[in-house]
Amino acid sequence: MARKKPKEKPSPYISLFEHFFSFYRERPLFAITLTSLGFLVLAGGIMFWNAREVKGKKAWAVLAFSESTGDLKASLEEYKGTYAEPWILYRLAGAFYAEGDLNEAISAYQKLSREFPEHYLVGPALFIQGRLYEEQKEEGKARQVYAELEDAKGDTFWAQKARERLQDLSGSTTEVTEG
Repeated sequence: MARKKPKEKPSPYISLFEHFFSFYRERPLFAITLTSLGFLVLAGGIMFWNAREVKGKKAWAVLAFSESTGDLKASLEEYKGTYAEPWILYRLAGAFYAEGDLNEAISAYQKLSREFPEHYLVGPALFIQGRLYEEQKEEGKARQVYAELEDAKGDTFWAQKARERLQDLSGSTTEVTEG
């Protein structure tokens, strides 16, 4: 009679690799399904990211080559909710200004500062908005915008420019009343 080998006791120290793949041995169908689902989620994420990147590249092309307000308005609708929206708003306001429509330019800058208050284009947008009010001879509104910019942006370049404009405006009114 052949002598039986004694059963080896499993080591209490199972490697992480063995522990992970024991799951596959115990429940192979569930493990394969879970792995397949993981790959599908990964592939979907890659496809979503790629589609977003392609759309973003198209948005930058629109920003680079669109000069008319019509093109920019259409782009604004198409890229609403993307990272290109504040940039398109900024360009749209500039296009309105170039066409001489100051009220539309002001409203585009207002929309930019209202919908994206933390975006770094808000500083220049508010400053330009103040300058447009000055151009329309509405110094009270210009002062209000400059004060808002000064409060919102603290020690930034645009806040300093707003302070300078406020000083210039207060100096221009005292000269007019004195003279």
